[in-house]
Amino acid sequence: MVCEHYQAECQIFSECCKKFHDCRICHDKNEYHFIDRYSIKTIRCNECKTEQNKSQTCMNCGKKFSENYCGQCNIWCEFEIFHCKDCNVCFRLNDEERFHCQNCGICFEKKNDHDCSTKLIHRDDECSVCMDPLFFNTRQAIFPKCGHAIHSDCFHQLIQVGDYKCPLCKKTMLDIDWDDYSLFIDMHKIQEQKLVGIICNDCLERTENLYHPFGVQCKNCKSYNTMRQ
Repeated sequence: MVCEHYQAECQIFSECCKKFHDCRICHDKNEYHFIDRYSIKTIRCNECKTEQNKSQTCMNCGKKFSENYCGQCNIWCEFEIFHCKDCNVCFRLNDEERFHCQNCGICFEKKNDHDCSTKLIHRDDECSVCMDPLFFNTRQAIFPKCGHAIHSDCFHQLIQVGDYKCPLCKKTMLDIDWDDYSLFIDMHKIQEQKLVGIICNDCLERTENLYHPFGVQCKNCKSYNTMRQ
């Protein structure tokens, strides 16, 4: 049986707990500590059970453990990988598809605009939803409009339940047509209307507008992502 995470035909020996595991993710899920991936020296072939120094092919039966292998960060996988010497980990994006930001200390997709002037991103950051490490794992990190990174699956879980605010700064994480929301508000008029003071999470301006239970619009940026003062 191959590993569900990387489909490798070998197991790794963890120096920290002196046990064999299918991969580093399997180790971290089953132990009370994290493995040092760079300390892995020994593996065991799933085919003939021979223990040996790490490599891509079994020294005994000739079994190829995986199509792709990196001996620097110790990963065996079927998908194509590319090692970044600055991050010292492998990515699925090649050198033409990503770039390494020396300021943040991590790689980003070239197709995504990256502005690190706000210093919102660090290589050791955790996802604000699940609290797992944001980078250097098999989960994709995305960068909403506010600049705080979040795991892609956590982001979509929030959107599915109607939560479009960043868990950290409360700014709107995606493009919303507030004019359409205004039309929705107009379709549900209330009898008693009064002015209330609000603070906008998006532009941080303090304004006043008519209260509605479905939302109060910021007069400055037209957002409904607001709070009562």
